[in-house]
Amino acid sequence: MRAYSSASNELGFSPLEDNIDIAGIKKWIDRCDRDHTGKCHTITNPIGRMPEATGLLFIDVEKFCLVKQPKGAYMDRYVALSYVWGTTKDPFQTLKANFDVLSKTNAFRSSENDCRIPNTIKDSILLVRTLGIRYLWVDRFCIVQDDDIAKPHQLNSMAAIYSNAYFTIAATEGPDSDYGLRGLGKQRLRKSPFDVFEFGPNCRMVAASPIRKIAREVYHTRSWTFQEWTFSSRMIVFHEQTVTWICQKYRQQENGHAPNQLPERLPLTLWTQKANPNYYCLQVDQYSRRNLSDPADVLAAFNAFTTVQSRAMKGGMLHGLPELFFNNMLCWHHDMGSRQQRRIDSKGNILKQFPSWSWVGWLG
Repeated sequence: MRAYSSASNELGFSPLEDNIDIAGIKKWIDRCDRDHTGKCHTITNPIGRMPEATGLLFIDVEKFCLVKQPKGAYMDRYVALSYVWGTTKDPFQTLKANFDVLSKTNAFRSSENDCRIPNTIKDSILLVRTLGIRYLWVDRFCIVQDDDIAKPHQLNSMAAIYSNAYFTIAATEGPDSDYGLRGLGKQRLRKSPFDVFEFGPNCRMVAASPIRKIAREVYHTRSWTFQEWTFSSRMIVFHEQTVTWICQKYRQQENGHAPNQLPERLPLTLWTQKANPNYYCLQVDQYSRRNLSDPADVLAAFNAFTTVQSRAMKGGMLHGLPELFFNNMLCWHHDMGSRQQRRIDSKGNILKQFPSWSWVGWLG
């Protein structure tokens, strides 16, 4: 239980309003920029920095269109979005056929396209623009989905894209990309997860409601979001109708508390400085518990981990197993009580591209 005045404080701000406090979020970002130089944002942390991803596309939130990354230019001020796609059968996304159209100024707010853009992405464009940052990276639009040459390169660069972003917006609420960012704008007012007791015009007492299981959020059950969550150096997390800041040094919720219900993350330096099979096994264990809409994506959704681990482990990876510790890694096993079933496609056929001697060939 905590008392609040009408004024915000340096670390947190009152979570009692229908809309989030943009000024409070800016304080979090500014404080990390000021106090965590060389520790959080990878532009000032060359040890933890991933190799530069090239040939990227971004949404320009001022021109409302796709723009190409200038050749030889380092994009240090872009925000990445981590979210759940959902099960839309015909999603609006960037394809070869509409790339030129989406590259024209105001393409993302034309009457034809605006109604087709998922709410989470529209809200993220608004948030990034309000925070004074120009570029947003969203896989749905910044990867040409039917480009068989460029798309694999982008998927192999996921660790770099998320870790090198200025920060990541993690939209963990809702079952799909149309849920939106609660507390942003009049269309998506939020319901406070706190019980509020009024003691006067400038004083309120807040008691947190019982914490629901964060693990039940669809976001934290998906395989693709696992690597995005792990490799983002700094995040603004929308969850449980509140907003939380997470960087390498601290976590801060709107109410000033450090949230303990969000999943922990290993420091990025553990992935880049040394070959440690224990860290690898820990991530495989957690990743294997997650779900994929397309079982054939099991290695693609784990690409960020294999890319980064290959920097520290000589020989690289073979079907998800590090060759440096290959003999030992062949001794993997299922957790007690988990299902022991080969990975199959939608027709029930075993996916033979994934061998039975690797964990990627099995569910669970």
